Amino acid sequence: MFAPGWSVFGEYNYIDFGTRNVNFPSTGMVPGLGAVGARADTNAIRLTAQEAIIGVNYKFNWASPVVAKD
Repeated sequence: MFAPGWSVFGEYNYIDFGTRNVNFPSTGMVPGLGAVGARADTNAIRLTAQEAIIGVNYKFNWASPVVAKD
């Protein structure tokens, strides 16, 4: 807390979704890549993400008693 009711936070997340091999079939239109439907290429795709979050919080004083004013 840096003032009454106010605070600051920080967060860092690293997310790794792993690796997946994706096969690309040949269309038969490019010579040397094989017949239509034959596997022309395989790519390994890896997905990762990183994020940093910084925020400010304000805490409302909901726990205090409610006082009616005249």
